[in-house]
Amino acid sequence: MICCVAETPARQPGGTSELLCNKRAMALDSSQPHGSMTLLEIWDFISGVGDSSPFDKSFKENVTRLLMRELGNSRFRILDLGAGSGNPSIGLPKDGHDVQMVDMDRAFTDAASRRAERIGAQVKIACADWRDYIPKQLSRDEYDVILCMGNALGYQDTWPDRELPRCDLMKSLTATLRLCRSVLKPGGLVVIEVPLEEPQETPRPYLQFHPEVTASTIGGMRSVWLVTCDPRRSSRTVDTMVMVPISSGLAEVRGRIVFRGWLLTRSAIAAAAKEAGMTAHFQEKRLRSLFDTVVLRHNK
Repeated sequence: MICCVAETPARQPGGTSELLCNKRAMALDSSQPHGSMTLLEIWDFISGVGDSSPFDKSFKENVTRLLMRELGNSRFRILDLGAGSGNPSIGLPKDGHDVQMVDMDRAFTDAASRRAERIGAQVKIACADWRDYIPKQLSRDEYDVILCMGNALGYQDTWPDRELPRCDLMKSLTATLRLCRSVLKPGGLVVIEVPLEEPQETPRPYLQFHPEVTASTIGGMRSVWLVTCDPRRSSRTVDTMVMVPISSGLAEVRGRIVFRGWLLTRSAIAAAAKEAGMTAHFQEKRLRSLFDTVVLRHNK
């Protein structure tokens, strides 16, 4: 599959290279094959990890600093929901943390197990839907911290590549946060990574590049995301393509998948957190460039 891409994107607020979508920016044929990369390979590329480098060290260190600043301790019991292939959780046991990972995708949990064994990380891994796993397998007041990284909260009803169910966003979000609160110690935290969208600020689809298109990355392989927000359905669709330049203005798509999930806003997360007995704090500093960071605190 060959695409024509614009060489210089407009710079939008927030530090991410974005471009409003138009015919000159990208020509796509959705009937073409998705490419040779698996979902795990696409996600690894976006995250910058793999079998030889299972977790992003700076990401892990940013998470650890945030937890120590918020809780004041040095060791925590951590539950990672939608943990994927283990970034950053595989790196946390080396710092003395007790980590339980849960993900519903077998390819990802198998990769996490293989990578944890490779580096000698003592981490527990379960392949399950966390909404079933939490009430059946976990005890109340068990964890200091719950992680929901990589927009796991946004994809909880759709992963991977499925239509949104006919359920209400707030009911789904509040139910999950109540489950989280039920296994958190009083004063504990839920740390969420999510692309916060405000519908009125995204009236049209836009393109997002990763890595950002700069002088140092022009000509290199990158992922290109065509993002479409639908406020009527509270949905967010991301057509994700891993692209390799082949000549001036042309690129070959090596992998492609469509992610459909909830459109999560500050107001939605704050309201659901309040209903679940927690308080939302929106962080100015991101844990990594891809997502905004929200910290929910268990109200004692």
